[in-house]
Amino acid sequence: MQNKFDPSHPTIVTAFLTMIAIAIGTTFYLKPAAHSKASIPTLTEPTDQIALPPATATSDTFYAPILMYHHISDTLPAGPYVIRTKVFENQMAWLKENNYEVITYSQFYEALTTKTLLPEKSVVISFDDNNKNQYQNALPILKKYDYKAIFFIPTAYVDKREGVMTWEMLKTLVGDDMEIGAHSSTHPNLTVIPKAQLYDEELIGSKKILEEKLGISVKFFAYPGGAKSQSVMKAVENTGYLSAATTIYDPNHSYTENPYRVPRIYVGNSMENFVDFINGRNLHKSY
Repeated sequence: MQNKFDPSHPTIVTAFLTMIAIAIGTTFYLKPAAHSKASIPTLTEPTDQIALPPATATSDTFYAPILMYHHISDTLPAGPYVIRTKVFENQMAWLKENNYEVITYSQFYEALTTKTLLPEKSVVISFDDNNKNQYQNALPILKKYDYKAIFFIPTAYVDKREGVMTWEMLKTLVGDDMEIGAHSSTHPNLTVIPKAQLYDEELIGSKKILEEKLGISVKFFAYPGGAKSQSVMKAVENTGYLSAATTIYDPNHSYTENPYRVPRIYVGNSMENFVDFINGRNLHKSY
C-alpha cells in the first residue's frame, strides 16, 4: 500500500515546488520597493483626469545640486571661474547620460518651501555676473540639451561695459525660457556698504530695472562674491526677493534651510572634480 505523501512522486514534488515559488513571489511582490527620499512615486493616471495633490517629502533633507558657473570661454586665461566650452558641453552631456533632470530654480524653491518631492536626481544650473560668453558659448549648449538655467545679473554695467550681455541678449534669454535673477547693481561686498546703498541701489534698484527692461518678475537673488550677513539676508527678504543663493558648497538641502542662504556647487574644468562635487565629495578642491 502506497504512502499518501511520497516525496519521490513526481506529481507531489512538482506541486510542492510550485507552492514554494508562489510563496516567494508573493513575499517579494508585497515588499515595498526601496526608493530615494527625493524620488517621485509612479502614479497611474486616473481615468477621470482628476488632478492629484503633489507628493510631499517624509525626510528633512533632499539632494538637488545647484551648479554655479561664471565664464564659459576658450580665450580667457585658465582660472577657477573659467570653464572651457567643450568641458561645459561634456558636463551637460554627463548630466544627460547619468539621468539627471535639470529643473528651474523656481521648481527648487517650491520644493524647498512646500516639501514637494523633486525627481530623484534633480539639478539646477546657475550663472553669475552676466558675462557675454555665457550667451555666446553656454546658451547654445543649454538649448541643445533643452536645459533651463537661471542667470544672476549685476545691472549697472549692462550696455555700458564690454564683455557683458546687453539688454537685447537678456531679452533673448527670457524668450528662451531662462530665468533671470538679480546679482546687485554694482557687484559690491554687500556687508560693508551703507544701508541706503544696500537697499536703494543694490537690492531694490537692480530688481526694478530688470523687471522694467525685461518685463518679468524677479524673485531670486545671488550674493556678489558670496558676501552676506544676517542683516544682508534680512534686507534681501525685506525688498521682496523670495530666495537667495550663496557660494556655500553643498549639493544637499534641508527643508528647515533658510531660503536666503541656499548653497550651490562650484564648477571647475576637471570632470573628475565635477562628478565629485555633484556628489558632495572633495568640495575643498578648486578647478
